[in-house]
Amino acid sequence: MGKYQYFVKKKKFLNSRKNKFLEIKEIRLRPNIATSDLSVKINHAKKFISHGNRVKIVLFFKGRESIHEEFGLSTIKKFQHCCSSFSTLESNLKKMEKNYIL
Repeated sequence: MGKYQYFVKKKKFLNSRKNKFLEIKEIRLRPNIATSDLSVKINHAKKFISHGNRVKIVLFFKGRESIHEEFGLSTIKKFQHCCSSFSTLESNLKKMEKNYIL
């Protein structure tokens, strides 16, 4: 291996060490979650964001829970309101089959 190739390889290695890979953490919610459990999930989101990660919130329905979507939407609105003090939203609420993704 020549001198030039050695320096190119070394430069690539040093640049790859400086890169920080962005992780996306996922928090899964259910529509009938208790308030204490919701506050635990909010604390997890706060911890993930403070470490520099992104947070993806997924609200999923099982079985016949999807009939009452209003409970799920109220849960995700509560979560969104509590997280607005320490974070900003990057995307809107999306529905995918039986899930809502924020």
